[in-house]
Amino acid sequence: MNRYIDLDGTYNFRDMGGYLGHDNKKVRMSKLYRADSLSKLSNKDIKRLVELDINIIVDYRSEEERYNNEDVIIPGSKHYVLDPIANIAVFAGSGKGDLALENLDEELVSKFFQEENAKFVESERGQAVYRKLIDLALANQEGALVHHCSAGKDRTGYGAALILLLLGVSEVDVYHDYLMTNENLLNKPMALTDLDKEDQALMDAIKLFEGVKPEYLSSAINIINDKYAGPINYAINQLDLSESDIEQLRKMYLI
Repeated sequence: MNRYIDLDGTYNFRDMGGYLGHDNKKVRMSKLYRADSLSKLSNKDIKRLVELDINIIVDYRSEEERYNNEDVIIPGSKHYVLDPIANIAVFAGSGKGDLALENLDEELVSKFFQEENAKFVESERGQAVYRKLIDLALANQEGALVHHCSAGKDRTGYGAALILLLLGVSEVDVYHDYLMTNENLLNKPMALTDLDKEDQALMDAIKLFEGVKPEYLSSAINIINDKYAGPINYAINQLDLSESDIEQLRKMYLI
């Protein structure tokens, strides 16, 4: 099944639907989307997103990331900024950060991403952000929702995984959806300046930060399973969702 949405201004825009969920029902297509930055959409892209009936846009990016890089306005849509304060994810999406580049290696970067995913699950801010995401999905009786960050892989990857898990999608399929980012990176344009390219430490760091690995997401899923006895209990006890909220989510997004 092809979930990829081919747009001029994105490389990681895709449909979250089609996976088998609770009670042998499938996640609805054309209702939930995940993406990278929407700041470089062409006029043709805008027309396509209007045709897709996108009416809710959730932007996880920080104020720094959005500066002079705001999402393109999609007619008929409402825009929400929900920043989980993910410093490492910011670095991965924008090529910026406070880390000492010369100290980076694959093991350290993996550790950073695992810690960030743990924060999405455990921090008050992370819980508030992803609870709001689910609230917006529950309230969206008409149209479709897209959530995105800069690269559409870390903050967005966790948000997509949480929704799919609550819809009863298997962890195997959740990881499959998460790792599709690595395939979509082949469509990513090189947007570095010549000066950037001459900075070998920066180039090496960017290579380390691009893409996703299963252990990044498993850091979050393992906490949800081991500490909170699964996504349903986590959603009820930590996100203050009710059983009826979860039933409604499934009613809306499973068919």
